[in-house]
Amino acid sequence: LPIDSDILKYEIGIVSVDITTGRVELVTIEEKGDDFPQLRTIICQMQPREVAYLPGNVPMGILRYLSSITPSIQLTNFRDFVDPILAINDILETFNRLQLPIPDLVSQLCKSSGSLCCALSGALRYLSSILLCDRLMMTGTFVEYDPASSRHLMMNVGAIVDLELLQSQNGGEKNSLFGFLRHTITPGGTRLLKKWVTYPLQDVNKINHRLDAIVWFRDNPEKINEFRNKILKIQGNSTQTC
Repeated sequence: LPIDSDILKYEIGIVSVDITTGRVELVTIEEKGDDFPQLRTIICQMQPREVAYLPGNVPMGILRYLSSITPSIQLTNFRDFVDPILAINDILETFNRLQLPIPDLVSQLCKSSGSLCCALSGALRYLSSILLCDRLMMTGTFVEYDPASSRHLMMNVGAIVDLELLQSQNGGEKNSLFGFLRHTITPGGTRLLKKWVTYPLQDVNKINHRLDAIVWFRDNPEKINEFRNKILKIQGNSTQTC
């Protein structure tokens, strides 16, 4: 949503949905001008597979950036977004239909941001169109996305690209830090590793705790295969259930 001023400002509501884990992250940001540094950083950190948007409601600068990203993001032209007032009713009806209480976080954030309310309503409508909304609502969790949390080092899009954290300079994952570390076997594990790479810990105790876990697995290699096999069984059962 554009905000009137001498320098063009935008209030941008973002809803990130991880279908595998059921995690829904909500955030509102304000951008000035046409560079969109916060949005570029968030997109680079999240690495979404698909972005659903309303044509005419997203600045061309953002669409050009999304179109230029490698690996490519599927841009879905979704016209079923509604204005903030209808969006609030839409969200309420979705929770009421499923007889679910509205999380305090969702209520608080939507009241404070019309753009986020529109984004959440649009996300739920899109998920309904591909028959995933009810499943997500019944088992999912809603959290506030906070890239500037003091527990992690804030990495902007320039640092992520220049340090080749997720992709090498030729656009591939193979020779990046993420590509080197990646030995995951589930989509959720891959996304978690990607988040760890782009959100380096700052707390020494948490860093040491993670290192201790790595050392334990190194010293107990038989446990790695045992752990992997259990995860694969859980993933197989989840797939059959869904």
